Amino acid sequence: MRFLLAISGPRNVRLACFRVIASVLLCCIASGAALADTIFEDDFQKGKADLWSGSGKGDMRLTTYANNVSLRLKGDAAAVTRVSTAGYVDVSVSVSFAAQSLEEGEECAAEVSVDGGRQWVQIFSVGDGQDDAVTLHSGGGTVPGLDNAAVVFIGVRVRGDDDSDSCWADNIKVTGRPMASSGRESKRFSLAELVSGSTTQGLRDFSAYGPSGPTLALSKRLEGRIRISAGSAPGFHVFRDRFGDASANAGAAQHLPPFDFEFVQDGDRLLPVSRGPIGGPHANWEWVLEPGRVWEQPGEDGYLRASIPFALQERNANCLHYGALTFAWRPDGATSQAAVQVAGETCAYFSFDLTGFVRVLYEPRSVRARDAVVSAFHAEVVGRMPVFPIGQLARDFAGADPSQFGSALDIDPSDMTAFGFVIDGKHYASGCQTRSGSYPDCDVLPLPSYSTAKSLVAGLASMRLELLAPGSMATRIADVVPECKGETWADVSLSDALNMATGNFGAAGADADEAADVTWSFLRADNHAAKIAQACSAWTRKAKPGTRFAYHTSDTYILGTALNAIWRKQTSASADFYADLLADPVWRPLGLSPDIMSTRRTYDRVAQPFAGYGLTLHRDDVAKLTMFLNDGHGVLNGKPLLDERMLKSAMQRDPANRGVPAGDPAFRYRNGFWAWNATSYLHCARETWIPFMSGFGGITIAMFPNNSAYYYYSDGGVFAWGRAAAEANRIRKFC
Repeated sequence: MRFLLAISGPRNVRLACFRVIASVLLCCIASGAALADTIFEDDFQKGKADLWSGSGKGDMRLTTYANNVSLRLKGDAAAVTRVSTAGYVDVSVSVSFAAQSLEEGEECAAEVSVDGGRQWVQIFSVGDGQDDAVTLHSGGGTVPGLDNAAVVFIGVRVRGDDDSDSCWADNIKVTGRPMASSGRESKRFSLAELVSGSTTQGLRDFSAYGPSGPTLALSKRLEGRIRISAGSAPGFHVFRDRFGDASANAGAAQHLPPFDFEFVQDGDRLLPVSRGPIGGPHANWEWVLEPGRVWEQPGEDGYLRASIPFALQERNANCLHYGALTFAWRPDGATSQAAVQVAGETCAYFSFDLTGFVRVLYEPRSVRARDAVVSAFHAEVVGRMPVFPIGQLARDFAGADPSQFGSALDIDPSDMTAFGFVIDGKHYASGCQTRSGSYPDCDVLPLPSYSTAKSLVAGLASMRLELLAPGSMATRIADVVPECKGETWADVSLSDALNMATGNFGAAGADADEAADVTWSFLRADNHAAKIAQACSAWTRKAKPGTRFAYHTSDTYILGTALNAIWRKQTSASADFYADLLADPVWRPLGLSPDIMSTRRTYDRVAQPFAGYGLTLHRDDVAKLTMFLNDGHGVLNGKPLLDERMLKSAMQRDPANRGVPAGDPAFRYRNGFWAWNATSYLHCARETWIPFMSGFGGITIAMFPNNSAYYYYSDGGVFAWGRAAAEANRIRKFC
């Protein structure tokens, strides 16, 4: 059973922006394995430990306390067992430890090895301060290579210096989902399958959408136009549909949108000329295209293979559904059918599998933008922050416990898309699991922003504008947004809107208005006139501006409209605050991905950028942005990019102004960023606030005072990252 030391808010609200303030915290789960089958379990209650072999210096034996049997290790002893996870995916390992007489640097540790014992990755540990000899502390996690493995070694050990140092290991469990019951096959597509096609094609591991076995040196190049026939209706299986999306718009969600794009080849990479979210006429979906692969397999009669990872992004919203397609092609333009599937998402209200074969047309031709596309991709790859498996933390930082990041005890692994920890210029990242194995390339997995955009767009654009035009944030909304007329907005500044403290609201709760009908109307509107009319008229005056927190995505939209108006007065009538204040001067110098260079906009000639949700990012974008912001100066290569005073305040570097109380005494909201008072939770000797961004469904990006950061993208509605904060503090003290 799962417990949160927080109040859970409504989960049945489909809002791009919805926030449950109290439930952000984070934090302690008594127990909680993911919904999965048990592959291996040993609680030693039968009085036997014959599955375990001992090593090291020290004693190993079974002991009993209060009718519970545990495996006791003393000194420097270790015990190892061997498990097979063949036929299982989403494999996770959990362990419980009690400890006694541990001193600084000593610990009880659980480790796993997937390479025959040559390398070990620590997944959980208990140390000094957790050693009352009675309490069982539980933890665990997953590492790359655990799925479908013939042999996995699991080890428990005590790292002590004498026999007074003791660890009791208990409740050791390995869980996973059977590949067969998940409806997914691991076999590759044969050429015959692709050529013939079939409407009954089932779900397969995403590895089937890449090279299989030996490949040949590429003899031909794929370059030109690729089209997929419109109106195809592959297999469609719904897991979660809270708002009837599957049947809305005459079932349009069950069909792929039109696909007609140019591609170029660079080595074995297949590069789409158009990157990031791409609008179109489909009622539900827009494409997000990412770099794929080209390869040649022996004995395929002149055919070569291609695969393209992609995401479907919900129109006028921010959900992302992950997929891939693959087909065989010949240089003369002949093609097979294309196998396609969607089998994962970051979306709290709509999840489904889509599978089938669709007709693909390839028109070989020279692409004028080829050199620019290839050059940009090279720069993108070279510029990425170095990425390491999350388990590498245990080797780079003595005593670090990687399992505390993305812990299965916090976030159900079936809800987790990706997570990572950033420190010292290194990005320690998870895999990117879907219901059908890992996404083809984690580096280009598209991630939604939801309300983290209130920090990254509304917050940073405001800081940029204030740097370039000091005093802009004191401008009154009514002076620059004609739709916001009258006394309700006459004395509300841009700064008030950024701080969610306009004084205009409906219900008394800090985030209660986000569930109101007027918010639904605002979100559903897809043109600027309707959105701004709803936003300006939604709420009435209840408090003095700047004094009362009331969370409204509509207020952030008004702020974005005001930013555009002020920026156009400063520059030209055609200026655009997103492109001019963020994409060109901030994102490009930071070396961010093509996906973040655009954002959600209204579907009209105004094309108003959304300020409160709608960004699409890569994990490298998240890592770079956290390091840039955590510095607190807003300077890159000696050039100021943001107003330093505003940024320092948002990053909690100004103790005199923590921000407006945000629904709970432990939370503040300042310049578009949240902050949590972690003093009590982390037992800090001094007041310690952690700034963070938060997004609907279960998205957190936290920036710790030791210049490290943690992020996770999930969609189970859980905001729990206290374990990660505590581990970041243990790796490098910040309180």
